[in-house]
Amino acid sequence: MKRIFLWMTSAATVLAVSCNKSELQQPGGGNGGRNPLTVRVSFDTGTPSVPGGAWRPVAKSVSPAVSIEYGAGAVPETRAVTALDDQNEKTVHDLWALQYTEQGALVGEPFYTDRIQQSDASVTVEINLTSSEGKTNRVYFVANTGDKSLFNASNAATETAFQNLSRTQTAEYKPSSATGLLMNGLYSGTVGAEMNGVTLKRGVAKVNFSYTTDSEFGKKFTVESVTLKNAANKIHYVKTASAPWPDADASNHTSYPAETLGGDPKTGSYTWYLPENLQTAVKNAKGEGWATYIEIAGRWTGHGDGLPRNVTYYIPVGSDGVTQTNYSVERNKIYTVSVTLKGANDADTRVKVEEAVTPVLANCGMVVPGGQVAFSVEDRQKKLIETEAASLPLKSWSKSTDYTAYLIWQDAQSLVSSVEYNKALGYVVVKTASGKSGNAVVGLFPAGTQQSQARTANCIWSWHVWVTNYHPDGTKKYNLGINQKASESTGQVHTYGAKYMAAVNAVKPTTGYSNSNIRVIMDRNLGATKTYYTAPASGDNTADQAFGMFYQWGRKDPFPRATGADIDPSSATSETINIYDIDNQILTEDGTGYKKTDIKTGGVVSGNNSLGYAVSHPLVFIYNSTTPYDWYATSESNQNDALWGDKAEKKSVYDPCPEGWRIAPNETWSDFSRTTIATSPLNGTFPYYIKGDPKEDGKSGDYGMTNGRLYKVSSSGEGTPLAWYPAPGYRTTPAAH
Repeated sequence: MKRIFLWMTSAATVLAVSCNKSELQQPGGGNGGRNPLTVRVSFDTGTPSVPGGAWRPVAKSVSPAVSIEYGAGAVPETRAVTALDDQNEKTVHDLWALQYTEQGALVGEPFYTDRIQQSDASVTVEINLTSSEGKTNRVYFVANTGDKSLFNASNAATETAFQNLSRTQTAEYKPSSATGLLMNGLYSGTVGAEMNGVTLKRGVAKVNFSYTTDSEFGKKFTVESVTLKNAANKIHYVKTASAPWPDADASNHTSYPAETLGGDPKTGSYTWYLPENLQTAVKNAKGEGWATYIEIAGRWTGHGDGLPRNVTYYIPVGSDGVTQTNYSVERNKIYTVSVTLKGANDADTRVKVEEAVTPVLANCGMVVPGGQVAFSVEDRQKKLIETEAASLPLKSWSKSTDYTAYLIWQDAQSLVSSVEYNKALGYVVVKTASGKSGNAVVGLFPAGTQQSQARTANCIWSWHVWVTNYHPDGTKKYNLGINQKASESTGQVHTYGAKYMAAVNAVKPTTGYSNSNIRVIMDRNLGATKTYYTAPASGDNTADQAFGMFYQWGRKDPFPRATGADIDPSSATSETINIYDIDNQILTEDGTGYKKTDIKTGGVVSGNNSLGYAVSHPLVFIYNSTTPYDWYATSESNQNDALWGDKAEKKSVYDPCPEGWRIAPNETWSDFSRTTIATSPLNGTFPYYIKGDPKEDGKSGDYGMTNGRLYKVSSSGEGTPLAWYPAPGYRTTPAAH
């Protein structure tokens, strides 16, 4: 019986040798084969690791924006997955031993055991090795793999093959008290009577990270996320790699999910156990290539123009970016990083400051709940190029002049938190509440206009705020053929059949679009807060959320939709949903500006059309009860069918769609068909549904009572459902709202 002594070296004894890292060392075990020996392995674990209070800064990097201290020791962890305590970081749960000759050939079989005797002071393991008969052998020990079939005579047949083995770690490495930390050690010498001086070391690095926000800066800065970036996703079982390792490639690295912030986001502490990520010399704030770093992102409201800024801090783990020579994260090291956030000065290359709001160049801005959107007034003015716009008040808007901006209406209480006009930039900035979806209309007014006058005063221009988590990219090429779909944010985008393709790809500019890259269409109506891909079931009381907004053809501003809850089955009529002012009071159709008006009413038509009145009164429904029944003009000769542009090369300034999108051309739905055969309601691509079932019998109050139609990719009725078109109804003239 032979005794191998495996020693644990205290981290405290080696702190002085590294200015930003501290050694962690720990015990190991064995192997077996010809001339077998049963070897009793003992090692000492009585030396304590660095205590939590032993924080000691050894390097410091200070700038006006951020102060970073790198040192040795531990900080308290507030993370959901807490760090192991000192004892659990030392515990050996299982052990592999692999013995090799001087020539690198495996001796016997790799040996595994989980029969380990351990106390606070020592660990004892019996393993089978082979006597080297006076020759030098190398014995590798790998602890806490949790896998008794990991190594064998095939994958570890040579020392080189064994050294090249690694485990994939695509998810965050989260050791527990049941698994312990991956460790390894090496004994080189004669395998015989005694083997002394073997040490197991941790196979991963430990990062203790804490941040705090300077009290003054914290008045206008809020941390929104803390994320560890570019962790290596491979762990070698033994240390053989040299920098750079792994290769600088996205496939070899991963970024962990953002951490859960504490109750006070101005401060936080986190711990990670990281695979080794070896890098070369420092060249920039985030490190060379795929160096591991910590990203702190937040919102700053202290800029002189009044608009918020997104501020991101890049905190290197392996170096402070100033005093160290590389960004390597090495196994068996503790990296303790303490950060103070002090400002938004991007002269420090570790700090990035960006506008939190990119101005929207459209009449509709899509924004996530809790987000904000800025509308460029200047953009709207520049695009008023047609002759009918010559008399619009927006033509005389000037960035140097005072104006005010207000909420006109919202379809959910407290949906909009604030509306402001930024004079310096010419933006109407709208902030929305968290946790709410819906729609609102905001407007720009002459200086001196009061909020109470937002529906009666002449509006210079107005915008639709669509609060939704659905954010398809209208500038992206999806490379879809006909009748296909692609997932996008919390929804989809679609294409239809060959006729659809011909229509949408003819919209100018046509460059870049083809049979395999067709323009896409949203999966929902403008303003919808929900969508379906199959027919809603009968009794679904949220189906009306898919209706979207109502529009008068050619007008840029939406009207509130109908409510599905109050549909009268005898007449197929309903009321519109409630809408609210900034104080959450219901707006009723009366003298507050929420009304309908006849185009023949004095002051509605100016010249030969009512465009100016429509722009100034976005919540007034204009009707015409005589030929040509048009809100725009009283005679056919003055009608304007181009207000929404159709296939024009440039998107119309009156187009109600969000940026990157435009009103679909007339032939968009030419692939849709239906049958009138009562017994075969699905023998078409676009059947009617009544109370959730396909019907073509006309016995359920006729098609005025349908709840929608479903586009199926087939004319036989067996096709895959693709797009649900709800039946939101329409406003009659002169109907009550």
